Amino acid sequence: DPFLLGEQEVRVATSIGIATTALGNTRAASLVRDADAAMYRAKARGRACTEVFDARLRAEVLARLRLENDLRQAVESDALEVRYQPQVDFGSGLVVGVEALVRWPHPEHGLLLPAAFVSLADETGLAADLGRLVLRRGCAEAAHWLARWPHRRLPVGVNVSARQLADARFVDDVAHALAAAHLPADRLCLEVTQPAMLADEQASAATLERLHALGVRTALDDFGVGYSSLSHLKQLRLHALKVDRAFVHGLPAEPRDLAIVASVVALGAALGLEVVAEGVETSMQADLLRGLGCRVGQGHLWSGPVPADELAGLLDGAPWGAGTVDLTGTTAGERCG
Repeated sequence: DPFLLGEQEVRVATSIGIATTALGNTRAASLVRDADAAMYRAKARGRACTEVFDARLRAEVLARLRLENDLRQAVESDALEVRYQPQVDFGSGLVVGVEALVRWPHPEHGLLLPAAFVSLADETGLAADLGRLVLRRGCAEAAHWLARWPHRRLPVGVNVSARQLADARFVDDVAHALAAAHLPADRLCLEVTQPAMLADEQASAATLERLHALGVRTALDDFGVGYSSLSHLKQLRLHALKVDRAFVHGLPAEPRDLAIVASVVALGAALGLEVVAEGVETSMQADLLRGLGCRVGQGHLWSGPVPADELAGLLDGAPWGAGTVDLTGTTAGERCG
C-alpha cells in the first residue's frame, strides 16, 4: 500500500529473486548469490515481479562469468582488435575521416561486435581500460596515416562511453594518447551519445569543455535515436552530428525518414556543424543525401570496418579513396569529418 513521506505519497514496488536447494546448492553463500542473480532477472523483466533461479538461469550466469573473465584477460593481454571504417565525401569520393571500432576475436565465439561485450565492460569496471585501448590504437594509426599521406586529412573518430565522460582522468588519458602518438589534437574526433552525456550532464559538459581547450574535435553520435535534446546543440561545444543508420536505412522509400534526415542536415548547416550520415548502403541513398546537402557518409556502400593494413590498401587503390582534399575555407565542423 502507498504511504506518506512528508506530504508526498510514495509507492514501493518489490522485485524478488528466489533460490532453493533443488539444484543441490546447500551453502548459504551460494543460495544468496543465486537469489541475487534471480532478483536482477526479475528487475530486467520490468520490476515488481518474482523470478526463481533455475538451471537455465544458472547456465546464463556461468556463461556470463566466463565471458567476463575472458574479456578481462583479453583487455589485459591487449588481445582486442580495432577496425576502421572510412567516412567518404559524397562529392569527391575521398576519404575524409575514419571511425575506430573495437572487435573481440574470441577463441570460442568468433569475432564479437561491441554489442556483445561493451555493456559487460561497463558493468564490470573494464570500460575505462577498453576505452584507453581503442583511444591509444586509434591515435597511433592516425599518426601513421599522417606520416604516410601528409597531404591528406584523415582524422580518427573514437567512441566515448558514459563512464569515460564521467571519469576525471579521461581528458588526461586523451592528452597522453595524443602525446604518445605525436598526433595533432585536431586529428582526433571523439564521438559521444546523448544518453552518455545524460549519465552525469554537468561532468560531461565540463569534460567536453576541457577537450575543446585541448583542441580535440567532438561529434554527437546516433543523433535522433533514444533521448535527443536540442539544448545540447546549444550548450555543448560540438563539431559534428552523426545521423543514426536507423533513419538512413529507410531512404528513399520512407517519407518520415527523409523528412527527419533533411531536418537534421538543415539544422547542422544552420549551426555550423558537419553532418555525417551513418549506414549508407546504396548509391541511391548516397545521391539523395548529397542532394539534401549532407557532405559526408559512412557505410558498407564503400567499406565495412576493416583492419588498419586493409584500410591502407583501400586508401592507396580504391577510386573513392584516391586524391587530396582542399581544406581552404572549411569550417571546424568540416575538419572533424
